[in-house]
Formats: sequence, C-alpha cells, structure tokens
Amino acid sequence: MARKKTPMSWQFRLFTVVLLAASVVFQASTLILLIGMMPTIVAFLIDKSKSKNFTLTVGAMNISGVIPFLITLWTGPEGNTLATSLDIIGNPVTIIVIYSLAGTGWMINWAMSSIVSAMVVKRAQSRLEEIKKRKARLIERWGEEVSGDIPLDAYGFPILGDE
Repeated sequence: MARKKTPMSWQFRLFTVVLLAASVVFQASTLILLIGMMPTIVAFLIDKSKSKNFTLTVGAMNISGVIPFLITLWTGPEGNTLATSLDIIGNPVTIIVIYSLAGTGWMINWAMSSIVSAMVVKRAQSRLEEIKKRKARLIERWGEEVSGDIPLDAYGFPILGDE
C-alpha cells in the first residue's frame, strides 16, 4: 500500500528557507555545528522511540562539547571566518573532545536505562511479595477454596478427589 504524500506546510517551507539562508550567512559556525553534531544526527536516525530520550541525552552532551569551540570561533583573534572554522575542526583534539562528550551521552543513556529497569523489576518483585502475603491472609480467613489452586467443575464447585 502506497503512503499518501502530505503537502509541506508553509511554516516548514519558511523554516527551511531561513535555515538555509542562515547556514550560508554563518558558514563557519554551520561547519562546526554540522561536523560536531554528527553523533546527535545518528542518534536521531536510530532512535525509534516516541519520546526520543536517547537523542536528547546524546544531543545535550554533544552540544556541550561543541559550544566551547563555537565560542572560540566567535571570540578568537583570527575572526569568524571559514578558514578559522576549518582550523578548529581540523584539530584532532577538537574532534576527540566533541565526540567523547557525545559518547558520554550514549553511556549516560545506557546506564540510566539499566538503573531504571532494575528499579522497575525490584518494584514488581516487591508488589508480588505483597500480593502473596495478601493471598495468604485471605486463605487463612476464608479457607483454601479462595486460593484458586483447587480445580473447579463447570458450575464453579470444587472437584473432590474421590469422584
């Protein structure tokens, strides 16, 4: 079944035109952002969740690695030029710092997912224990018939062993 194409809204077209114009005007910053934010772009493409938590975690750490180099570009003595931007991006330390912080975002997401899942399992086990205690109290009060362990006939009466 073919997907129906939805027409682009005028807001999306305007945003695209403004973004392209800004990237041409601010070429030096765009170059650093484009190369520096590659891990976030990859995270966005592989994150299939609705909330995009993985992308947000990687993106936050990634942008924290890019910003110091953007500030260096903007305030440096060489000026805000494409050549300065290429010098900054061409420095291996720049790439190592930016991508290491993005990797830290990946690790934070992995660690937090593990911690949260462990907490959910622990809570479920605790709830199961509480249910077992409550079942034992109900059996003590009402008898073995309420346990659900006794086989019943079609009318809901217990099946006795000698019949």
